[in-house]
Amino acid sequence: LMDYGSVIAHIFSPQSRHYYDLEGLWRDANILLRMQ
Repeated sequence: LMDYGSVIAHIFSPQSRHYYDLEGLWRDANILLRMQ
């Protein structure tokens, strides 16, 4: 987790990303920027 004030970045391994499913939790939120 990296907190830059108005921006918070969650950096996970693929397994952790699947387990926590943040995309599913925020499914209905507006996407402002997506990076890969």
